[in-house]
Amino acid sequence: MEDILIVGAGIFGVSTAYHLATTHPNPVRITLLDRAPAPSTRAASNDVNRIIRADYSSKLYMELGFEAIKAWKTLPFLQGTGVYQQSGWIAMDEQGSDVPVRIRENFRALNRDEVILDMKEEEVRRRWGGLLARTDCSPFGSYYYNPSAGWADAGKGLSIMAEEAVRRGVRYEVGEVRRLLLGENGVRGVETETDEVYTADKVLLATGAWTSHLMSGVEDELRMRDEERIERQISAAGVCVAYFQLSEVEKEQYSQLPVFVYGEQGRFDQPCRNCRD
Repeated sequence: MEDILIVGAGIFGVSTAYHLATTHPNPVRITLLDRAPAPSTRAASNDVNRIIRADYSSKLYMELGFEAIKAWKTLPFLQGTGVYQQSGWIAMDEQGSDVPVRIRENFRALNRDEVILDMKEEEVRRRWGGLLARTDCSPFGSYYYNPSAGWADAGKGLSIMAEEAVRRGVRYEVGEVRRLLLGENGVRGVETETDEVYTADKVLLATGAWTSHLMSGVEDELRMRDEERIERQISAAGVCVAYFQLSEVEKEQYSQLPVFVYGEQGRFDQPCRNCRD
């Protein structure tokens, strides 16, 4: 029976711990280690609203998107929490882009093309109480509405799933990893900044942008060439997010609007219902 150590309690680490706990004969042998208690404040997935959709130009991503939507709707521990809202989304497709064509092709290939409702510019401006009536639509060539998409309260969802993993037996430990420990057959564990050592038969890094930093010591020990190092294989990316304080009247108005994707230039998420000021 294997001991498993998962480093990083963002959504990748937490969901991995949860799913392993549903099949592992003894989930207490699964350890989830993060620098902060759940939900981890440093995790990129501990945030406000995140879009839940299957609209991808990659067929694999689209299949995963539909699988995720089903999970948000059916996982018992998410029911009645208000975490997931199927609000739909409006996509504005920039002129000359082939992305909407590829998305539609994938929907057809998966026999899901019924979720796409093509719209005219005039209809977009008129719908949803006219909230988009003054939108600059000059960069766009086509529009569609997908009622199957929606959004989730990311931080709350992360917290609930972490609680469920722990309820099933997963050990959640707090500590900041200093370095990875090598053994005869690969990585055997980690050492924290407080000199604690965690070992396991299998070690999984779910550490996002910190992965390169954690791997560098092991790569030095193994004398890996530059082209073999992790930063040559993956790179971290981010987007800018702006928050606006809405009045109660504005919250009521904009809560009618689905997730609104303004081409490649940005998006609008519904007002967060329980956010702090």
